[in-house]
Amino acid sequence: MFTNVAPGSTEVVRPWVEALRNVGFAVFAKPKLTEDSDVDDDMLAHIRLRAAEGSLQNLVVASGDGRAFREPLEELDAAGTAVTVIGFREHASFALNSEVIEFVDLEDIEGVFREPLPRITLDSLPETGAWLPPFRSLRSLLEPRR
Repeated sequence: MFTNVAPGSTEVVRPWVEALRNVGFAVFAKPKLTEDSDVDDDMLAHIRLRAAEGSLQNLVVASGDGRAFREPLEELDAAGTAVTVIGFREHASFALNSEVIEFVDLEDIEGVFREPLPRITLDSLPETGAWLPPFRSLRSLLEPRR
């Protein structure tokens, strides 16, 4: 498993990382210090390493970043590795639109969520319309950017 840890998010990320480690997953954690310090390149390097070893038969990726992953994942599929992307359909159009990548929406996995998520989007508006909640508080506009 790969994850970025943004400044100030350690206490939010820690329980998730510890839970993954407790059930047998290794976790590669990298501080998110700049806009371009994602773990994407590290993930792709690890995937390429495993593929080069010749034993990568199945790959599951949880990411909505099509810019980083679509082409490499489709190349892996062409080379014989079954590729599945898990995530939210609103954020993984690259996988939904791929003819070779299997996509699984997290909400469709039984037991992941206790109740349906509030997933009204511009593509799924009811006839009566809907309020779309803000992504952040207006107060955040007053805070200096890092």
